[in-house]
Amino acid sequence: MPRKYIRTNTARPRASWSDEQLVEAVAKVQTGEISKREVHRRYNVPPRTLKRRLTSGNFKKGALGPEGILGRANETRLVAHIHRLSVIGFAPDRSTVRTLAFWFAEKLGIKHPFSAATEKVGFAWLHSFLDRNPELSVRQTEGLSLSRAQGMNREDARRFFELDEVLTENGLMEKPSCIFNMDMKQAYNS
Repeated sequence: MPRKYIRTNTARPRASWSDEQLVEAVAKVQTGEISKREVHRRYNVPPRTLKRRLTSGNFKKGALGPEGILGRANETRLVAHIHRLSVIGFAPDRSTVRTLAFWFAEKLGIKHPFSAATEKVGFAWLHSFLDRNPELSVRQTEGLSLSRAQGMNREDARRFFELDEVLTENGLMEKPSCIFNMDMKQAYNS
């Protein structure tokens, strides 16, 4: 299972301040109106956060925690690639997604802890990746027998859906009451 941190100290919520509150607090601290400790009491911005934001000049909240091995932008590109594969009929399974992610990191020159021996990412990374991207659904493909694959050709499929010929041939175009829909499997078993 993936290593997923579950926060236990919920008494003090993280980043419970907004960007507007931070900008207002920084302006008041810079003008000397209030102290850094008072900012924490009024705006719920921790003093260390305020100090770090004052030195960096970054007043946007952003996402909490590290960005991840591939980064958010590259993960979005990988998700788009998996979607394109699915659309053209090559939906990847879990093993293929693991290999794709490994080669994606290699091609981009991203430093990663993935196994070079297996040329795959770990199961923990895969589970976290699928959690971060719920629009992906990696499933096991179903097998198709050779006879079904050969029987499903373009001409047979066209004839199946074009019933005009059959209806005209049997004189049923003007007699819709004589057309019945049934499950052929049950018809043969009766």
